[in-house]
Amino acid sequence: MWVRWQTARIGPEAGAEGGGELIKGLPETLNFRGMSKCLKHLRPFTHCFAGHAQDNADLIVRVTFESHVFSVSQSQGTHDFLDEAGNRRFFCEDRYAFSQSLPKQVKCVLNLNVYTWEERDKNQVANLAVLTPANMELVSGPHNVLIYYLYKSSVAGIHVELRVKTCYKKDINFAKRTKRHKIRALVKTVCFKGNRIPKN
Repeated sequence: MWVRWQTARIGPEAGAEGGGELIKGLPETLNFRGMSKCLKHLRPFTHCFAGHAQDNADLIVRVTFESHVFSVSQSQGTHDFLDEAGNRRFFCEDRYAFSQSLPKQVKCVLNLNVYTWEERDKNQVANLAVLTPANMELVSGPHNVLIYYLYKSSVAGIHVELRVKTCYKKDINFAKRTKRHKIRALVKTVCFKGNRIPKN
């Protein structure tokens, strides 16, 4: 038995006066192969950069997660569900376990204003930031990394959407990644200029 995500309104803004934004989100529970996994820990949340929006207003970022944070593309047997793009995915116990702390770690990345850069992930370019440990010290080696996109929000009261595509362990050589930015600078670029980062 496999499931496919449904397009749904996510967040308290949905249906409120001023309009909501239709985005593909995760259900509260994933049911597959006679098992049930709770996904409530991956509910969208907002983060505030105090005083960083226009006229020193608070800049609000909404963080949402995609199903790749608890699944893989290849495994044995029949796939467990179709992801947001209709691709076959297999539930991954290791990624699911790591996802339990993922919201907290994303908040840490934003609070610490860590370095981030663009990098090709499979066939697409995405933003990458080191998750564990999230700090300003750039030490080459294996790291848990966050793959994400930023774009302007159309929801009243939210300035920027941060869409988490996936996270996994990756060897990082910082000597080869000299073009880096602080994540807050990218968020503000999206807020003030309306750019999608990365563009493609």
